[in-house]
Amino acid sequence: MTYNSDDLNQLKTFWKTVETELVELQLPIPSKPQFPPGAVPIPISSTARQKAERMASLCRNSDRRETMRRNLLATIAVHDYLRLQGYLPDLEASDCWNPILGRTGEVADLVVSQIGRLECCAMKPGQLTCPVPSEGQFGRSGYVAVEMDEEGRWGWLLGFIPSRDEVNPIEILSRKELYSIDEFGVKFAPNAVAESPLNQLKPITDFPEALNQLQQPSKNTVNLRQWLNNYIEEGWQKLETLFSPEELTPAFIMRSSLIERGKQICLATQVIKQSIILIVKLNPQSEKDTNIIVEVRPQSGQLYLPNMLQVKILNENQTAVMQATTSSTNRNIRFDFNAEPEERFSIQMILGETSVIEDFEI
Repeated sequence: MTYNSDDLNQLKTFWKTVETELVELQLPIPSKPQFPPGAVPIPISSTARQKAERMASLCRNSDRRETMRRNLLATIAVHDYLRLQGYLPDLEASDCWNPILGRTGEVADLVVSQIGRLECCAMKPGQLTCPVPSEGQFGRSGYVAVEMDEEGRWGWLLGFIPSRDEVNPIEILSRKELYSIDEFGVKFAPNAVAESPLNQLKPITDFPEALNQLQQPSKNTVNLRQWLNNYIEEGWQKLETLFSPEELTPAFIMRSSLIERGKQICLATQVIKQSIILIVKLNPQSEKDTNIIVEVRPQSGQLYLPNMLQVKILNENQTAVMQATTSSTNRNIRFDFNAEPEERFSIQMILGETSVIEDFEI
């Protein structure tokens, strides 16, 4: 699972809610914002662009799909900037990234635990004003304007406006009325958690250093090496807690020296809500080689996996290297592969329009 590219000179690691990202850096990295004046540029990863395109393809209105794609990329740019500044943004809790709620293509919200819900408004180069959709005019703590380049590789944070009262909602976002992004912490400090020095936040100017900060593994990435030291991330459990004794037959789990944990994964579609169990087993072969077994099973009490469930093993570039699709009588899906220290991979589970990704690092 290595990354091959002839035209990229650097690779850096970004997040996700849903998700660790690989950033394609456009070199040279600007040390200071040049255009638009006073804006903060944030690079958008290829994985993020692909996810935005997949989400936009679900939009019911074909005329809005491109707008939805740009809106989603704008939320990613704001998310990454705020995370660097010490905030706790959550894309997974945002309506626009919900496969069902976001299908209209209108909203571009971003939930930030210390602030509330921001609306991220994507603007085109030279666009002076941007209409705020009716769904985004209420229940928002503020609005952030983001200028997106044509390819969606960079998002320039132009500025922001705190929300007004519910009687006089903001219907149009104008560039000339925006507060500078370096005032963001000051304006929203009253709504922030006490331990975050938001009134001291400054705009990012050292982008290489900022990207180095983002290179650290996301808190949502499961470090499998820590399982060897009996440290297990929240949500992962021993199989005995997920299955009945009758279901834990020797054919089901091979005890030997394997370290095994399971996690319940909820896959909700418009028709039905189903849960499956994701099982990961480790069998260290040497200091530089670990055998990994990935298995997907029905939840306790169920005989078969959901029909047309897709399970993929993704490499560091979020490219599928193994995949399988269930029929109506599949009892499990199983993958077996080896990985080296610090290698990363993801497991993607897709049912209908619902997709869940779990990220791992050896």
